[in-house]
Amino acid sequence: MAYIVDYAITENAAGGATSVSANVPPHEADDYLVVFSSVNGTAGGTSGNTNSGITVSGWTQIGTFLTANTGISTSVYYLKCASSSETCTVAITTADDYTIKVICIRDADTTNFLDSGTVISTTNTSTASKWSSPTMSTNQNDSLVMYCHGYDGSQPALHTDPGTMFYISSDSTGTTAQTSAAGAVAWYIQRTAGTTPGPSWTCSVGDDRTNHVFAIRNKSGGRIPAYIDDANTTAATVMMGHHFSTLNNLTFAGALTIANIGPSGSGKTATLDAAAAAADYGLNPYSSALSSTPAATAATGVAGFEVTLTNTIDMSSGFLVGTIVALNPKMANYIHGNITQGGTYIVLASGTTANTDYASYQVAARDSDPNTGKRMVFSVQPSQTTTAYGTNGSFSASAVKRLMFLSNNPTATITLYTAEWFHVTKIACAGGDSSNPVDTEGLAAIGSSFRIPLFERSGAAGILCFVPIQIGGGDAINFQIDAGALQFPRIYSTTKKQINFHANGSSAIGISYAGKSGDVIKHTNSVVTSPSPYYWEINSAATSAATWDFSGLVIVGAVVTLRNVMTFDGMSFVSCISITASGCTIINAAISNLPAGNDTLTTNGSTVISSSAINVTGVTAGNRWCSVANPTIFSGCVFTGSGSSGHAIRITTAGTYNLSGNTFNSFGADGSTSAAIYNDSGGSVTLNIVGGGNSPTYRNGAGASTTVNLNVTLTINITDSDGTAISQNCEVTVVKVSDESVLFHEDNITDGSTAYSFNSGGGTAVYINVLNVTGYQNKTVYLNLPTSDTTTIVALDTDRIYTNP
Repeated sequence: MAYIVDYAITENAAGGATSVSANVPPHEADDYLVVFSSVNGTAGGTSGNTNSGITVSGWTQIGTFLTANTGISTSVYYLKCASSSETCTVAITTADDYTIKVICIRDADTTNFLDSGTVISTTNTSTASKWSSPTMSTNQNDSLVMYCHGYDGSQPALHTDPGTMFYISSDSTGTTAQTSAAGAVAWYIQRTAGTTPGPSWTCSVGDDRTNHVFAIRNKSGGRIPAYIDDANTTAATVMMGHHFSTLNNLTFAGALTIANIGPSGSGKTATLDAAAAAADYGLNPYSSALSSTPAATAATGVAGFEVTLTNTIDMSSGFLVGTIVALNPKMANYIHGNITQGGTYIVLASGTTANTDYASYQVAARDSDPNTGKRMVFSVQPSQTTTAYGTNGSFSASAVKRLMFLSNNPTATITLYTAEWFHVTKIACAGGDSSNPVDTEGLAAIGSSFRIPLFERSGAAGILCFVPIQIGGGDAINFQIDAGALQFPRIYSTTKKQINFHANGSSAIGISYAGKSGDVIKHTNSVVTSPSPYYWEINSAATSAATWDFSGLVIVGAVVTLRNVMTFDGMSFVSCISITASGCTIINAAISNLPAGNDTLTTNGSTVISSSAINVTGVTAGNRWCSVANPTIFSGCVFTGSGSSGHAIRITTAGTYNLSGNTFNSFGADGSTSAAIYNDSGGSVTLNIVGGGNSPTYRNGAGASTTVNLNVTLTINITDSDGTAISQNCEVTVVKVSDESVLFHEDNITDGSTAYSFNSGGGTAVYINVLNVTGYQNKTVYLNLPTSDTTTIVALDTDRIYTNP
């Protein structure tokens, strides 16, 4: 489908010109170029007319020319590229300051560029600093919807809500309303025809604006880029970080409402350092950041700013995320307080401004990894206070009213910048196709949808996720990562000097695969890991109608939940906190470094685990890896224990079970707390060992008894002395040496071969008698019955041979 390749910006704050040769991004033949021009004043045109005021010769206009209250004028044109060397000359009837964006679009319909839905061209003279884009209705599936906004006023720094769409913003760099023209472009992938979203915008000032909304048709068979599925992504703006008055649900406080952010209101005295605008230091061209510049602060104190929200925000689920960066490496590495002294804290408070219910979280310091020498992400789960530096009163994450950004720097003044803060519960991923699936690069692009790298790229194949991730479940996805590394951050640890991620419990963060019909989800030959608990799950809404493949995937340290959507083949589970596999089939797995506790594997009667290597040496003696009613869910598996570790399997129901092909190595003796099997059924259990494998050791619980029958097959081949098979009638008898009982007898074997299945009991001694073969002497052979299937040859002579045990 149509997607953005690149863009270029051209701007002027020195009076402008009547003819502008705009910068053009790299492009190819059959690409499209869209130019959006914002000019201060009226540009000499008539609002609502076509080819007026701002024109581009040889290009096709989208909608009409717009002027909002004589303050800002805009127009949009497009061109289908005939080559890779197109140019763009913008004509402005009345010269004035301008900002021009040229955007390259690929895989648009080469015959009909625009969706047949109505193009929106409107103006608005409201002075509101937050508004929503107009919406339109698309008539074709897989449209690229574009929102172009012009804005009057100095450095307005336009921003969109998180997650819904990507965007770029710029202005002419003028410093007054008379010398400034601003423009922003956002885009959205609309997979199904219908009404488009109307994203919210925010800016640092309120002034006149224009709105152009249109949709671009997809080329049949075109690429589908990776994108954020807004319908299944839960996120909201908390603080845009580019304005300093009562705008957009927040007020910058003139004084701090909490005097000390330490435990129970003691330990870190807090003083005000008012926020300031750091122009051109935000997350988009020319947007501001919040600058905090506290003077040297003793280790017992912190200083910074506070914002009060007009409306409380419910953060009882999800994470508060943002970024911090120091003015320069010197401040990050030498002036910023260290972990022991304090560094930087994020404080959340609930209740009125007179209320002192809060939770404070340490998120950065000069010796933390990462530190503020580069733009670093912080991610805080407000619903937990286990990792909090200090709490007071009855802080409620469901009603966050105030936020504080406070730092400690004992040596000298420090300058730290922060900008957009969001509340994110999860990010859902979509897009991709068979030729260009959502891979590591695609995930990183999706994670940057919030202008914050919430999926941070690490090398060529690595991703570090700061919020929960969902693969599929909404818009279609083709997800294929091979030989990748997906990580979740370490939960706050001063010992390991990693303090920017605050969470508690294994359910806070992780990855959920929610594939449905038509989706492709292949996460192969890769590693998913974290030094802290996280979840790895097949989503409850996932179905077997998706195409699944996890072969070669190594999952380390997770709480694993499998669901019956596929056969889980060739996976490795290392140090996993627990595995839930009810109703699932697992084959060719490697399961190791098990926890010490009981029943960290959950199964049911329809679970199948076969041909897998399972090491239970991590289980404490007397404990067990799993409890099952029927142990036949395991087949062809190799279990490894030790004389000092726990049981592999606890059997809870009395009965007779055929264990097929399982091998039990190095477990403790019968009756020990390290035996392979723990019979806790309270009754009699008989284990018939069939299909190879060996006899497990066992321990009986109260009222339990266990019998192990190792059933193997002995094949007897009867030949003459030169090895030729004898095909005439033979009489064969197998007699147990100890009590002379007959284990097997057959009078008329005509093919010279017979198979005898028996319970070995661990090397029972027998005689094999071969009698009444015409032309041959009778023969008796002594044999210790083996513990696995085997073949023995009885060669007959003309002389009778008797081998005495």
